[in-house]
Amino acid sequence: MNQKLLKLKFVIAFVLTSIQWVTAQNKDSLSNKSNGIQLRMFADYQSNLGGNDIVEPTEMMELSRIYLGYKYQLDAHFSGQAMLDAENVSGRYNVFVKIAEFSYKNGPFQINAGVIPTLHFKVQEEFWGYRYILKSFGDQYKFNSSADLGVSAQYQLFKVLKMDLGLFNGEGFKNLSRSGTYRFSAGTSFDWNGIVARLYYDASLKTDVGRHSFVGFAGYKFKKLFRVFGEYNYQLNNGYTDLHNLYGFSVGGAFIVNPKIEIMARFDQLGSNIIIPENPRPEVVPQAWNANRDESTYMLGVHYQLTKGLNVSLNGRRALSVLPDSKWVNWLFFNLEFRI
Repeated sequence: MNQKLLKLKFVIAFVLTSIQWVTAQNKDSLSNKSNGIQLRMFADYQSNLGGNDIVEPTEMMELSRIYLGYKYQLDAHFSGQAMLDAENVSGRYNVFVKIAEFSYKNGPFQINAGVIPTLHFKVQEEFWGYRYILKSFGDQYKFNSSADLGVSAQYQLFKVLKMDLGLFNGEGFKNLSRSGTYRFSAGTSFDWNGIVARLYYDASLKTDVGRHSFVGFAGYKFKKLFRVFGEYNYQLNNGYTDLHNLYGFSVGGAFIVNPKIEIMARFDQLGSNIIIPENPRPEVVPQAWNANRDESTYMLGVHYQLTKGLNVSLNGRRALSVLPDSKWVNWLFFNLEFRI
């Protein structure tokens, strides 16, 4: 009996010591923003308001995504972070290693290695600022993956100008296969007095078909009143399929009512080329190869910060497919984000 009591006391003491240690670690993490647990969750309710005579009514509520990771600053130059991405796909969660990164930074130079961000649309996503509501254009329409296995280098050439190079496996973080396609990227970012701009290019090869992406982005922030942006994306041989070119643009912005409330708007248009067969049939009207997904989308909504780390949004969207006889589909979204 005494031995059982002793063991019980030991367990209790161990648990209390662990709780104290975790609490101390969390306090350290809060005092040093470069260290600590990173958690981000997206949830939403969406309805297409009954659909129409072409589109079936849709209404759903979901916890769409969870990011969980940890970042630690080893010293003045070296740091590392790891992050898991749990994505809701038809009610089931697929879990991937989104980030497994080792970084070295010394003055204007930084190098990252591992499963790292590809920098394809990082500037656009940060400027847009509402990832929990709607992805940036390149991410929304799958022009490329947001992270991949590889190495990247960034150099702050001037205070306002940064350049980056990357070499990646080419398959994205959801498919870290051994037989990669090897994707090379190069970009330059400009940030001065509220003006933000970025030019980006990448190229990769798979089964003798090269895929090339071109991105141009420009935005302007006026103090703490509003911000506007525009970007254009063009990709040759999308999906490593010859002559399948994908392109589109996005324009949008936000008006800042006060530190907690922002009104945002955005318009996206995605298109693809028409491939004419060698012997076309006169009765068949040619369509773009990606016509089932090509569309125009308007979005208007309000973002509200309930408290630090907790955001909500009510927004409406209107989408029109390029398919013949298509009709506008109206959507209502309520989005929520929790992050630490």
